[in-house]
Parts: sequence; structure tokens; C-alpha cells
Amino acid sequence: MTDDFRLLPYQMRAVDKLRKLRVGAVYSEIPDGNARIALELVRLRLASGRISGAIWLCAFRRRKKVREALTRFAGSAGEGDGAIWICGIESLSHSAIPLKQMAERARGEPLMLVVDDSTLIKNPAALRTLRTIALSELCPYRLILSEVPFTRDIADLYAQWCVLDWRILGYRTYWSFSANHLDRARQGRNVERLVAAMEPYLFQALLSEIMDGPDRREYLWRFPLDEAASAYYREVVEHFLAAAQHSRPGIYRLLHAAQHAVCGRVIEQDFPIRTQPMYDSPWRNPRMQALLRVLQYYPHERVWILFKYEHERCDILRVLGNACADLSSSRAPKDRRLMLQNQLAFARESPGNARVLIYYSQHWDWAKRRDKEEGLDMPTVISLVAANTIDEQIVRCVWKKESLVDALRRQIARGAGGWFYGKEENGGQDLPGKGCAHGGERAPDVDPHAF
Repeated sequence: MTDDFRLLPYQMRAVDKLRKLRVGAVYSEIPDGNARIALELVRLRLASGRISGAIWLCAFRRRKKVREALTRFAGSAGEGDGAIWICGIESLSHSAIPLKQMAERARGEPLMLVVDDSTLIKNPAALRTLRTIALSELCPYRLILSEVPFTRDIADLYAQWCVLDWRILGYRTYWSFSANHLDRARQGRNVERLVAAMEPYLFQALLSEIMDGPDRREYLWRFPLDEAASAYYREVVEHFLAAAQHSRPGIYRLLHAAQHAVCGRVIEQDFPIRTQPMYDSPWRNPRMQALLRVLQYYPHERVWILFKYEHERCDILRVLGNACADLSSSRAPKDRRLMLQNQLAFARESPGNARVLIYYSQHWDWAKRRDKEEGLDMPTVISLVAANTIDEQIVRCVWKKESLVDALRRQIARGAGGWFYGKEENGGQDLPGKGCAHGGERAPDVDPHAF
């Protein structure tokens, strides 16, 4: 391995802290920063003779990207027979063969285990988690990497830190952990104790700490609903709100129904939810009109459009026609400037040459949005948001990396129905004005010159 690539200051601080420990965790919002820290720790321990190699577990779709990053920083990254063994962590869920191969190597020589994106092992009862923990017990050095500590609630922490060592948090079983740190509403408690237990083994870096971070711009395009659509949205919220007060499934039905209403659909059946178009033509949909206005400002850039519901695919293809390529088709043209894909579609490779990413409709799972965005190089991200609707709350929660379902449950418990109409503060960003607003850790301001 070579050390020609200098570490950034925050990476040097992380290495200085973790090189003295056998186990450690890195939570960093900086893209590719975690891999550089882990690689430096592997290099130092290889040079000192403490380990003879490393096992690098990551999401299968990220194997190519991880291999390229390791090659860029280390000069070589062999798979299976090299110093670093890269393996898709999903394979542990489907077959015992990868586990057997890695365990045989770990028994024969000292290895370091690196779990890239430890939120993939947050379920303590999952086969993937159990096999990862079993493998970690054979490796004297262990490191977990992630952008955030958890994606839903603090229950995600238990399995991740069991990979390092259960003695850090002090719980052998998940049930003893949940009894002390989760209430009946799955809200965290005694969090200070967890923070104190993790702090000696943890390094955290925020994107705001790096002044020369990626040239990324994130915008919010707010568009108003017409009077009839706004009235129908309020009717849908009031209708489904009663059931949401008594059950968690009712909360999800409320969220889906509210999103259908702001996406130009009429609820014709409550359970299961069935919809029909609100407008006789997709050109009349305010969301489609907002998309066309945004595209006017990017006449030459390659644009990646993500939607949530399948009926939106049909509407967008009907309006944009042959100018847009549907990536769900195996025969999708390669030369189209506009590309269309479902947010939840599995893709091994993202269109890395896309410079603009547009969320036609919003998904409230921050982790899924991150998976789509990580393949883009310095992207411009634009979210189409219906003003004073659930869309605004989804974007707030995504920016704060907060669970929308938990936020909604708190608002329902307070009786704050105005939360659905942009009248309640959400402890974070405000979304003032119309047009395009900048998104970030602070309250965004309207930027009339963004486009």
C-alpha cells in the first residue's frame, strides 16, 4: 500500500484516536471520508504486523465504488486473494458459503473487520446481523462505518455495537437494551448513558466541519395547489387522521393518502387504498407543471428524475415523450438527456454522468434517498414540494435525518393537526416563500436566482 494521499485534518484526528483501539466506530457525513480513515487504519496495522489483511463488508451495489476508492488510495485492492477482501454484506443473508470462506481465513490469520455502512445490520434478529457478529468474534480488530448512527431510532445502535463488542453498551440481549432505552412509543430514554459508553470508541465528523466539501447544491421548488386540490387534501387528512391516532398502520395509511392527494390523485377506496386521477390530463397537474418549469432551466444538462408511484411514471412519459428514457426498461436508450426511475428501484449502478437530480415526489426514508444520491458527482438536487402540505414535513425530516413517522406520532399526541398544513414548527428548518429555497442544516432562504 502507498501513503501518497494525505489525510484531511478531521481524518487525522480520527486515525489518531482509533489507532490505539482494537474496536471503533466512525460516523461521518463526508462522502468517501470513512473509507479513507478505515484504509489508513488497515495500512498502519499491516505495517506493524498486527494484522495480515482485512475483510471489508459493504452493500453489494457499492462494491465497485469501494474497490475504486481503495485502488485510488492504496494502489491495489484484491478481492479474495489480496490484502483487503471486499464482500457484499447481503450475501450473508442468502448463503453460508461467504461466511465459511471468511471465517476460515479469520481463524488462520489475524484480520481486521470493516463494516461499511453499519446501518445495514441494525436488525438484531436478522440472519445477516447474527452472521456478521459471529464473524466479528474471529477478528481481533473491528471497525464500523456509517454516515449516521441510526436511520429510524436508537434501537438501531444495539446490533451495530454488538459487532464491536457487547460489553461497550453493556447488554447481552436486545430486550435488556430496549427495556432501559426505549419506551412504549419507541422513543429513546437514558440516551446520555449510551453516549457516555460509546464516546471512547467513537469518532464523529459533520459535513459542516469541512470547508472544502463537495460542490453540492440542494434546492426546494415550492408550487401551490389549486383551490380544489387544497380543499381535497384537507378532507383526506381529516378523514384518515382519526385512525392514525390509535394505530401505527393508520399512520402509514394517513401518510400515503396525504401524498396521493398532493400528487393529483383521488382516494376512491380506503382499504386497501385505491386511487384515480384528479385531473383529466397530466398537463393540468400542478406537480407536472412545476417539473416542466424546472426543466426549462436545465436545457443541456443530463437530468435524473425520481418518482415514487407507478402512475407518475406513466404521466411523466406521456408528457416528456421520447425525450425521456425509462431506466426500468432493459431497452432504455443510452443517449437520452432525461432519465426516469422509481426511487425504490434497485440499481447496481446509478447514472453517474447525471448532473441534476429531481425528486418528482418525496420519499420519507432518508437512507433510501442517500443510496440514490451517493452515485452522483457534485449533483444539484431539486425537490418538488407542494406548499403547505405533507411534502414540506417530509423534506424537513429528511434534512434533519429524522423519522417522519415518529415526528407525526408526536404531533398527533399533541393534537397539532396544523402540522399537515405547514402551521406547526418541527424543531428545525423553516420553508418560507415561494420558488426555490436552499436546503441545509440551517433555515433555508429563498433564492430567486437559483435557476
